[in-house]
Amino acid sequence: MASIPLAPPYRGQSDQLPVISTQWPFCERMQNFNNLDSFVKLRQGNDLWATITDSGYIALSLNSYGSELFLLLGTGLGDWRWYDVTASGTGTLDHSDTASGPAPAVFYFNSNIIYCFAQSGRVELYNGTTWTSDPYTFSSLSPYGGTEFKKRAYFIGYNTATYGYSGISSIAGAVTNVDLAALITSKASLYLIRPISLTQNLTAESVLAFIFSSGEILVYGGSYPDSPTWTLLSTFKVSKPIKYNAYVEAKGDTFLFTQSEILSLRNLFISGYDNERDKGIGAAIKKRWRQCIQAYINAGAVIGLLTGLNFIKGVYDEKNDRIIISMPKYVDPDTGAIVAGVAF
Repeated sequence: MASIPLAPPYRGQSDQLPVISTQWPFCERMQNFNNLDSFVKLRQGNDLWATITDSGYIALSLNSYGSELFLLLGTGLGDWRWYDVTASGTGTLDHSDTASGPAPAVFYFNSNIIYCFAQSGRVELYNGTTWTSDPYTFSSLSPYGGTEFKKRAYFIGYNTATYGYSGISSIAGAVTNVDLAALITSKASLYLIRPISLTQNLTAESVLAFIFSSGEILVYGGSYPDSPTWTLLSTFKVSKPIKYNAYVEAKGDTFLFTQSEILSLRNLFISGYDNERDKGIGAAIKKRWRQCIQAYINAGAVIGLLTGLNFIKGVYDEKNDRIIISMPKYVDPDTGAIVAGVAF
């Protein structure tokens, strides 16, 4: 049988590792170990970096701006606080606001970090020095994340098939709406907008993908939606995304989290769905991924404030060139049941 030299990640498994081998044995699944250059090492415990003195708040996201690091806390009742945790020790309150709805979605545009509160239609913007509340004007659109594409901010409309886009390099002002409902085959909400770089790290050759809750994807090219060059280039149908903004950005690519697999948007556009799902980055953990996601779906969209699908997050580990996905609860691989313990 073909062998894979690297053991699977902490509390993970690889479907490409043989269960039975006539060669040296492999670990099909392991816990509390990290894989490091063809050998495994016991996973060390976590180190305490910062503490927050506020009671009644729950940590919801950690975002960087240059060398600064911000921890967002919420009460679940619309009260939000941003703490500067750049330095270790006690965090410093940097900003606070009130906005209804779930934890905000975050993206970067024109040297700003933008927090979008879905149900209230609120936006908080930070430019490295100053926080600005609601700099954009939205017409019948509640923004819930977005992206930058060719010097314009694109906003996802919450619970709708509509998106909005700003003026060139504009960090304030009116946002123009575009409704895609008539272009998709079934009723669905827009879950994600991501650029696709056709040549790695060469943004001049980019297209823009609109991913819907149904798994339908529309890919456009051109300058901007109201320009004569704006063209629908391709359409795809993949498994449903697990939630709004379910992705990790790595090496100029977007890796989409669906209910069945993890997909590279670039490879999906270039090579097609069948090739990407069989040979792409998610192929090695496809069975385990489906088991985990199905366990969360069976238990409900939210099993508790910090244990639902909305809190499955990922990050690109640049040092080790790997994607790390955090799940708020561990799924027993033998029973498929959700048990206590955070899993990566």
